[in-house]
Amino acid sequence: MNLYWFLYIVAFAAKVLTGQVRELKDVREYDAAEAPSPKPSKAE
Repeated sequence: MNLYWFLYIVAFAAKVLTGQVRELKDVREYDAAEAPSPKPSKAE
C-alpha cells in the first residue's frame, strides 16, 4: 500500500512539474459560512 501512495505522489508531482495540472481545486465545504449568522436579540 505504501508503494501505491508513493507512486501516486510521484505521478502527481510529475504532472504538476510538467504543467499538466495548472491549479488545485478546493473541494472543502464550509457549512458555517453558508449558514446565516444569528442576529442579536434585543431582550438582553
